[in-house]
Amino acid sequence: MRKLGIFCIIIAVLLSGCKRSAKKEQEMLNNYKSFMEAIIDNKGAESTNIPFEHRLEVEKNKDGFYEYTVTIHNPKVAMYDIEMMVLNKNIDADKEWMPNLGLTDDANEKYTMIPFQSKKEDGYYGGIQLSGQSSSPKFTLNVMVTWKDYAKLNTTRAFFNYTYEDQGEETVGTQASSNDQVEQPAS
Repeated sequence: MRKLGIFCIIIAVLLSGCKRSAKKEQEMLNNYKSFMEAIIDNKGAESTNIPFEHRLEVEKNKDGFYEYTVTIHNPKVAMYDIEMMVLNKNIDADKEWMPNLGLTDDANEKYTMIPFQSKKEDGYYGGIQLSGQSSSPKFTLNVMVTWKDYAKLNTTRAFFNYTYEDQGEETVGTQASSNDQVEQPAS
């Protein structure tokens, strides 16, 4: 009888763990979808104030795909709990996962950028990169980055875009941001 009771307790714990895991996965998926919808609803408008530098690097690989890397770095303000997504308009977002950070990661994994500080083991980064690929020689990337302030009370977001077209060069293509951009508060 005692073994049956212990067995029932173990089954109950396992079942409740599965429910929590499924709920957590659904929350991550909802967060991912809402991020994508925000980028689509933004219709390519760029924020006027972005408190960090960003750049795009593209390289054509031997299989003919264009591998791109979007980097944000050199923050001008403290950015806590950073979340980021790169949406490639040439890819069907319902069939392929978009490169993202902080949306589908472990809840304990936090990304922070603070001016002139970098300590990766504590989650403080000097820069963050997201990579993806495109089969098309011309593509547009829409990027959204959100972060919280020091008190983690206010969330701010910034949008920027890149359009890449292969010019037949064998070198890596790079596009960088201008420094006169400003952050846009989240709604």
